[in-house]
Amino acid sequence: MAHEMMRAMVMVVGVCAVGARAGDFADVLFEYAPAPGQFINGDSNTPGEVYNDPAAALGPPIGAGATSPSNAKVVSLGGFGGSITLGFSETVWADPCNPWGVDAIVFGNAFWLGTAGTHRWAEPGVIEISRDVNGNGIPDDPWYVVRGSHLAVGPGKVPMDFWEEQDWDDDPNTATPPAQVWWYPDPLVYPGFPSSYTTAGYRLPSVFEVAVLVTPAPGEFEAYWGYADMSPTLRLGDLTGNGVVDDPSMTPEEFYTRASNPFRVGITAGSGGGDGFGISWAVDPETGERAPIDGFDFIRIRTGTNFVSGSLGEHSTEVGGVARARADRSFFDVDGSGAVDVEDVYAWHAGMTKDLTGDGTIGEADRLMLLRCVRCCEINDMTEGR
Repeated sequence: MAHEMMRAMVMVVGVCAVGARAGDFADVLFEYAPAPGQFINGDSNTPGEVYNDPAAALGPPIGAGATSPSNAKVVSLGGFGGSITLGFSETVWADPCNPWGVDAIVFGNAFWLGTAGTHRWAEPGVIEISRDVNGNGIPDDPWYVVRGSHLAVGPGKVPMDFWEEQDWDDDPNTATPPAQVWWYPDPLVYPGFPSSYTTAGYRLPSVFEVAVLVTPAPGEFEAYWGYADMSPTLRLGDLTGNGVVDDPSMTPEEFYTRASNPFRVGITAGSGGGDGFGISWAVDPETGERAPIDGFDFIRIRTGTNFVSGSLGEHSTEVGGVARARADRSFFDVDGSGAVDVEDVYAWHAGMTKDLTGDGTIGEADRLMLLRCVRCCEINDMTEGR
């Protein structure tokens, strides 16, 4: 009887990945709309580095390590409100067997100062997602914003409370930004570009508008999560984050689809880094209600700070790729049997020792996450005749 009651409990609705994976990385460019910035005209002090090619955001990223970023394949969004809109050839689903609830990963060129991961150079970008509800293949359906750790957090607050506009012009004799007129989009690079324009976006709190972002002591749990260009991108095959390639045979599809726990400082062993987020984190920007979608086809990333860091220039989010996260059944194999089934639910209840959400606590949220994955695995096993 107890087993029957438990089986009834695991009847949790979820979208389950069955069969072959779809394309692992965003592969469609819809719009590149940069704000002024020191790199958006293609200027670079390093040969071979071009920051204004939006195609750099497609496909897998190129990483160099936790403390030494690669700029070989990133596109700069410029200052506040600069954006890029990308698409996946097939929908990214909220798979119940994704560790920590991470469904997708955004890669940039953030890096750590030191190896502890508590001090970083980061230029955070706000993430928005949209489902192709009308099926026309273009991003004209409602957009939902990933709230993350700091956007509209607190009673009564909604993302639109943080919406701002920024005017720009190319006249050095006005007080209108940018700080340097040569940061303005060059008509030779962007033919027909007007002499003034406006960008807009969700502006993150001032704690992000610093040269070095510091996670408060004791530095075990991450204070800042849910935004793009906040975490390093590792070298392909560097399984421990020490800058050494441990497995040179790994492909980008294997490595850069492995999520890192977004709630703990550092990069989880075996992950390629980047900034993961869950579809369930997205909300309606007007109401703050959870987004009524279980997948997305389009993703938009905007620079979320309006800040110039002295001689280092403006904060400008860089994007080097967006991946769908890889589901991992073994993460939910609580009893170590090699299978994910109702026995794992019994084992979890017996010990309650596995933090599945990654937030440092063990409770109802972990139980529900386990139930969803167990049900997903049951569906897959029935579909595949096991």
